[in-house]
Amino acid sequence: MSKKTLDVITHRRQLLARIETQRNQFKHDASMLHAPLALADKAVSVARYLYHHPLLTLGSTLLLARKRPRSMGKWLKRGWMVWQIARGLRKSQTAPQSKV
Repeated sequence: MSKKTLDVITHRRQLLARIETQRNQFKHDASMLHAPLALADKAVSVARYLYHHPLLTLGSTLLLARKRPRSMGKWLKRGWMVWQIARGLRKSQTAPQSKV
């Protein structure tokens, strides 16, 4: 074999070894993100469920207000703020994009 062919073979082996190292590193990094992403998925699922069942949300809020009326003001402010943010995001997603 020529020297050029041997150099190409050696370079290919080095690249394959580096690819394997990068794959292992990516696998390790991705495994560390599994738990936080699973928690985020659950939070999104809960939010979607509550969005599609507003009476359940209202009922649980009223029940909580009946049990602990003093802490309801704080939670109502937070809920109002989240609702306003969600409404603003929904409007910004459906608004037509202006052409420049």
